Amino acid sequence: METAVFIENLKYIFANLGITKAHVAKMCGVSKATVSMWLAGRRPYRQSIETISDLISSLLYLSVSPEQLLGEDLQGLLRKNEVKRVIIKKLLKDLSAMPIDSLIVVNDYVHRIAEPQAAEGQAS
Repeated sequence: METAVFIENLKYIFANLGITKAHVAKMCGVSKATVSMWLAGRRPYRQSIETISDLISSLLYLSVSPEQLLGEDLQGLLRKNEVKRVIIKKLLKDLSAMPIDSLIVVNDYVHRIAEPQAAEGQAS
């Protein structure tokens, strides 16, 4: 089951995110033939799955875990996170225009409001 979801997610990545087999192969330190074998059903090593997750996360401004890449429909995950992604992109644009002193204040504020949420997530 995981392999089928991973294959569909890889196909989606190649078709929609502007990432090529060659790029994934280079990032994972494997050949394009190995990436093709993944698409044919061979499961990649954990490190390659983590690298692909990191690549997707950096391109899409959202966190995609290796578990999600293996077990969740990436299209559905992206739809679910589209609003979040749009907000984050706008925030990044706004933040990049701010002076450093203001960024420090924003950073402190974000950490203060994030701490209760992190503690809440650990309790459940």
